[in-house]
Amino acid sequence: MQLSSFLNEDHFICGKKPQTLQEAQTLMLELYKEETGGDPELVKEALIEREKLGSTIITPGIAIPHIRESFLNDFYVFIGIYPEGVDAGDENAPVKICITFLVPEGKSNLYLRVLAAFSKFLAVTSQEKITSFANGGEFISYVKEHDVQVGEIVTASDLMNTEFISLPQTATLREAADKMVENRITDIPIVNENGEFLGLVTTGRLLKVGIPDYLLMMENLSFLKTFEPFQDLLKQEQTIKVTEVMKREKVPTFAADTPMIQVASKLVEQHIELGIVLDGKKLLGTITRYDFLHKVVRV
Repeated sequence: MQLSSFLNEDHFICGKKPQTLQEAQTLMLELYKEETGGDPELVKEALIEREKLGSTIITPGIAIPHIRESFLNDFYVFIGIYPEGVDAGDENAPVKICITFLVPEGKSNLYLRVLAAFSKFLAVTSQEKITSFANGGEFISYVKEHDVQVGEIVTASDLMNTEFISLPQTATLREAADKMVENRITDIPIVNENGEFLGLVTTGRLLKVGIPDYLLMMENLSFLKTFEPFQDLLKQEQTIKVTEVMKREKVPTFAADTPMIQVASKLVEQHIELGIVLDGKKLLGTITRYDFLHKVVRV
C-alpha cells in the first residue's frame, strides 16, 4: 500500500508563518476541527501530555507529534510545511516540517507502519525539497512518483536506532568505560574496520575484570576488609582490548526484516536488554526493550 493513500491534501498547512511550535499546533487544531468536526481541545490536551514524556522532535528541523486516544474516530495525518522554520524553544533548531499523527485506539500497528514509511522517505528526501512544495497536492504527487510503500508488518528496521555508539576492535577497556559513562549506556557493539559486528561489551564484562574469579564463587564476602575493589581493572584498563572481554555468544542478532513481535519475544525470553540488527554481518542498528516501551506501548 502506498504512503500517499494515507495523505489528504486538505490536511496540509502551507504558506503560513507561525512563529512558534505552539502557534503551528493551533493552526493544525483549527484544521482538525474544520475537517473532522472533532473537539480540538481534547487533542490539544493529549498532545501536551504526550510532549511531557519527551520531545517529539526527531531530528533538527523535523517534529512528529503524535497521540493515541479513544476519542479519535479515525486515523489522521496532518502536515505543516514552514520553509522559514518555527521556534522550537530551548536550544532546538527551528522546525520546518511538522507531521502530526492522531491515532485511535486499536490502530497502533498502522501508525508504526506509516511512521516507518515516513522515516524512510525523510531519510532520502532533503528538507529543502519538502519545504519547496507549495501545497499538499505537490507533496502527495512527489510521494506517489517515488512509490513510497507502507509495509505489511512492523520490522526490526522500523524500530531500530541508527544513531548508536560503537567501538572499533582496537579500543581498550578505558575507552569503553569512558563511552559508557559519557553516554549513560551499558552496552557497546564492537565492529571491525568494515563495520561488521564482532561482539558486545557490557558493564558486567567490564566489572568482572576487576573481580578475581575465586570471589565470584563465594556467597559471603563480608570477611573482606582490605580488598581494593576493581584494582585489576584500574591497572589494566589501558592495555586490555575490548575484544578480550566482549560477549560473542548469546548476543541476540536480527535481520532487518525480522517481525517486531519476534524481536520482542527473543529479548524478553532471554532477559536481554539490547539486540543487534544486521545486514549480513554489517551492523545496521540496535534495538532495546525500552524502544518497545517508548515507540510501541507509549505511542
